[in-house]
Amino acid sequence: MARQVLAAGAGSALTDSIFNPLECVKVRMQISSGGGGSVGQQQQYRSLGQTLRRILAEEGLWLLWTPGLPATWLRGLTYTGFRVGMYPSIKAALPLRTDGGDGSGSSGLLGKVVAGATSGVIGAVLFTPTDVVRIRLQGDAGALGADGVLRTGLRAGRRPRYRSTAHAFGAIAREEGVLRGLWRGVSSNIARASLLSGGQLATYDQLKETLRRPSAEGGVLGAADGPALHLGCSFVSALVAQTVCMPADTMKTKVMADGGGQFRGLLDCAAQTLRAEGARGFFRGYAPAMARQGPVMVLQMPIVEQLRRLLGLEYM
Repeated sequence: MARQVLAAGAGSALTDSIFNPLECVKVRMQISSGGGGSVGQQQQYRSLGQTLRRILAEEGLWLLWTPGLPATWLRGLTYTGFRVGMYPSIKAALPLRTDGGDGSGSSGLLGKVVAGATSGVIGAVLFTPTDVVRIRLQGDAGALGADGVLRTGLRAGRRPRYRSTAHAFGAIAREEGVLRGLWRGVSSNIARASLLSGGQLATYDQLKETLRRPSAEGGVLGAADGPALHLGCSFVSALVAQTVCMPADTMKTKVMADGGGQFRGLLDCAAQTLRAEGARGFFRGYAPAMARQGPVMVLQMPIVEQLRRLLGLEYM
């Protein structure tokens, strides 16, 4: 199991690092619609193109790329490593199989969805603090003036709350409490993780299994299990996963970024969003999320599969 988590974590940390700028854009767009930003800064980030242009013009490429990067690495190695790496073991342990559950055969689609959702839920419960810190650091990002006050970003006119990733963990725990601070938004993170992991891993696994089977056995192509198959299945799984988890993703970002108690929880955040923005508010930041998550997942799973082979494991 350790090798499974290591392969998934290393692959995830690498791909998440490459696309960290799009995560920063998504977080700013989601927070600027309410929660976590300054009152006078609402809606300053309205679309993918406008947000990219504004950050590049005001802060440059460096501050588009780097905010929360160490926390992004930590999240990839822990949370994503766990939910992807533990999926095969959890799937094998479930009694939901196409042959009626006698231990042979393969898991059906329901078993794959349940296994993916389960690994996502456990990962979210254990590693929510890494998400909280990453979102806070990305939401607080901006260009600093000589006086140490932020000139740009959602918290323009104020000093940064955190000096580093390590300082953010300690400060949030001291000021807000361990559970109420570091595990803030855990319910929304669980909802997102179950939908994302169930959608991504079940789609990837089921599509790969179907394409590998010869048509005479109910499959499609009899394709070889290799990088080309992994790439195609990853692309489809990315579209499915990000679409089904987007409302929960938006709520998670808002609740975790909210250090001032604007939201009483997931349901209150959803109600406030619906009143203020309508149903479209739940999909705020969808374009940068898909622009990031699509390439991340397309690269992530093929890299994870190759790392598994390097560590002496079979393909997923």
